Amino acid sequence: MFGSYILLKKVDGKLKAIKATPVPIKYCPLMVKLLREVGGEESEKLIRAINTEDKEIQTKMICNLIDKIVIQGGYFKTNRPLNSCEANVLFGASETISSAFRSNILDSAVKRMTGLFYTSPSKEIMDEAEKEEIIPVFPYTAEIDQLEGIKEVIRRGYKKIAVTFAANHNKLLKQVKDLENDEITIYKFGLCSTGISKETALIMKENADVVWSCASKYVKEVIEPASFFQVGIKIPVHMMTKKGWDIISNHLFYMGLDEENLKGMSGEEKPVILNQEGKMKVLRKRELHNCTDCPHPCV
Repeated sequence: MFGSYILLKKVDGKLKAIKATPVPIKYCPLMVKLLREVGGEESEKLIRAINTEDKEIQTKMICNLIDKIVIQGGYFKTNRPLNSCEANVLFGASETISSAFRSNILDSAVKRMTGLFYTSPSKEIMDEAEKEEIIPVFPYTAEIDQLEGIKEVIRRGYKKIAVTFAANHNKLLKQVKDLENDEITIYKFGLCSTGISKETALIMKENADVVWSCASKYVKEVIEPASFFQVGIKIPVHMMTKKGWDIISNHLFYMGLDEENLKGMSGEEKPVILNQEGKMKVLRKRELHNCTDCPHPCV
């Protein structure tokens, strides 16, 4: 949350947020939007605290909000739905993958829940997953390992696969290429890039098909200049390959983009697709002004 990592643990049988790392950024438009939708006054207190210099107050308020809104709201209960058609953001990875299934571009996806790095197994969730035809790769440990996930779907005969990586786990993208061949196509999504190292950004540049910028200074420095299509302005999504553009443009088609024969290019003539009052619009990079509602500072 705002680039802070939060540890949740059961204390006396009750799940609690017990520690949060210092917050590296001051503002994220998506985080603020989502908080205001669900958090009420607790969210407003946190939003105000993020704009102060007091890291101790910020981390206490994050833990407090997680306890009162997220945990008490049922987000960590074992009966939460595993399948949902709800679209939370216009240009999100889940939304893009959903559209790709709809168009038969994909037959499988190895997805991680955004912002989740470690979890624990639950029989109720495993049983529900089986009913929904979701394959838990590590049912007894709940380990999150995207490479093993890809290997598992390949073993099961799937050929058109999407995979998402988060934070510095994006380093693993360079190992995915070894799993592709003439029969197996893997669409590689790089997510949650706030705070990634320059080394990770360089790996994403060379190996990802689509990258979400978040509040990463290295995405801006290394990846953005190398991309040949951009979607969105506040939190840009960068297409690095033709495969990346194919799967993103399919999603944009369902959102109403009717432009044909768009050609990708880098630099000031790069096409930038944005949502303007519910309609898709195409600009060139040179036509954009400085963003006044973007994540800052980039780290």
